[in-house]
Amino acid sequence: MTPGRGVGTAVPDSEVVVRLLREQAPHLAELPVREVRAAGSSNWVFRVGDDWAIRLPRSDEYVADLANEVRWLPRLAPHLPVAVPEVVTVGEPGPAFPRPWAVVSWVPGDLPLALDATQQAAMAESLGTFVQSLHASCPSWCARMFSTERSVCTQQGASVAAGTSRTRRHASRTLSGSNRSRSCAAAWSAQRSIVSVTGSPQR
Repeated sequence: MTPGRGVGTAVPDSEVVVRLLREQAPHLAELPVREVRAAGSSNWVFRVGDDWAIRLPRSDEYVADLANEVRWLPRLAPHLPVAVPEVVTVGEPGPAFPRPWAVVSWVPGDLPLALDATQQAAMAESLGTFVQSLHASCPSWCARMFSTERSVCTQQGASVAAGTSRTRRHASRTLSGSNRSRSCAAAWSAQRSIVSVTGSPQR
């Protein structure tokens, strides 16, 4: 691992991933490993061969998110109109990495900014269909299971603004000194002014 930003943070590299696979998923250990630069904020992501990816939580607060993925992806996948990652292996904390981790199937695709206007419109429509299918297959008790302190708005009837104060403080620290900090703060304040809506969406 290499030192990272933040208290107690270390950034895993390809050697760490190979060690994890050799210890807990030896059937994948001989595949080439490479980092995914477009990884999300919750996990470090590395490709494992052409068909798999390993997800490693960036901090302890994201471990519950990974556990939710592992628990719910297999249950929701049959009800959704698009491919979602298949959970292949779940790893335990150990000397090489201090948190649980998971290997999932790699779902190929393009980043939204790489799409032209027509493709982006099609993506937006398919995203709407996906969200409708997700809501239809996930009753209110299921939505509460997905909820974390970071995403209060996933609970039925909750306000989007209710869970944003902590995120705004984190963003302010991250963007401190950036020429985009004021515009981001203004956009965030505008989002908080949206009137809360409860109940099912009207069509």
